Amino acid sequence: HGYFNEKGNTTITKENQLEGTVLSDAPVPTANEGYDFKGWKPSNRDVSLTNEQLKAEKVGTGDITYTAVFEPQKDKKYTIKMVQVNKNGKNIANNEFVIKTEKITGQTYDADVTVSAPELKNFDVYTVNGEESKKKIKINSENQDVEFKYVLKADVENSIKNKIKADM
Repeated sequence: HGYFNEKGNTTITKENQLEGTVLSDAPVPTANEGYDFKGWKPSNRDVSLTNEQLKAEKVGTGDITYTAVFEPQKDKKYTIKMVQVNKNGKNIANNEFVIKTEKITGQTYDADVTVSAPELKNFDVYTVNGEESKKKIKINSENQDVEFKYVLKADVENSIKNKIKADM
């Protein structure tokens, strides 16, 4: 007999399946968010069968459980947002000043990722104890923003101040 196990804990019995017949009425399992259904794994072999391959499968003697195989989606993304702040880590003039954004694609759902702040010319990453230069996220179905704060490099800031004074 053939049995279908869609979720790893629920077995659906194929009642009228006779030995030697094909498995033509396989259920179509619903994948959880962030996952795709890839096929069925029979309990008597270490292979995965697509629904088309399963339809041609003949039921042998004894009980076989076909367990649904799901894979995490690999098309997820996040955005790195680089924001300029003052020396105290506060937004400049109460506004968010976005220096640059960068989309990172091809990420695997539910993966743990450590994101490092990109290097920017004329800017240093704003850090307290160096902790803000890396952030850990878990990839999900939404486009996530990972924000890093940056301050002007001291020599660039001084150069700008000197230019302003010279122009006055």
